[in-house]
Amino acid sequence: AGALVEAVGLHAGCGQLGEAKIAADEAMALFREAGDTAGQAQATGLLGALEDARSEVARRDEGAEEESRLLLRLRDALEARNGAEFQAAVEACSGNKTITMPMVEEFLRPVIEKDPLAAREFWLENQPQNFGGDFVDYQGTQFDRMMLYYYFRLTMMGYGPGFRLLHTAFRKGPMMGRSTGCGIVGLKDDHDEWEEHAKFHPGMLDCSLQIGIVNAAPPKHSTEE
Repeated sequence: AGALVEAVGLHAGCGQLGEAKIAADEAMALFREAGDTAGQAQATGLLGALEDARSEVARRDEGAEEESRLLLRLRDALEARNGAEFQAAVEACSGNKTITMPMVEEFLRPVIEKDPLAAREFWLENQPQNFGGDFVDYQGTQFDRMMLYYYFRLTMMGYGPGFRLLHTAFRKGPMMGRSTGCGIVGLKDDHDEWEEHAKFHPGMLDCSLQIGIVNAAPPKHSTEE
């Protein structure tokens, strides 16, 4: 029974949940036969954990299928240059909490690369005026990273590689009025385990100031004109 319990852990660690459940059921039968109540409790816990794991895997698979369906809908609408369907697809994607901009870029890249200028023009002309969905608070206006750092250089802020760490920059809220700058930072690890020496990465601190640019200099997004 003890060996079967160890087998449960090995199978579960390899993602073999079906085999893990078989081993747990066999262990439970042996514990019952031996009258080992502690072993039965352990086997019951393992079976419960496996059931939770199976439910989580099923939920993730279902979510992945939904993501794929929405992204394919968006890609097909862009490829067909169907404005109404494209707007509906964008709104549907914006209502999905797990769809990210990199996922959208990956799906749309093959279509955009066929005719970048036409794709960009269609994209700007057919964005929804208002993004809906339960997760509207997760949306923001995205700004081009290269243009932001080009603007910094024009205004005498020539950041070096160690400080050009903003990967994405967003503004939540209108350009004029109450809004919030949001960004994703990728750090340069110039020193092993730098957090044990500096506590706060200087590039991270600087980028927290850089993100404020989305409230001032960049031109309005096409949806705001």
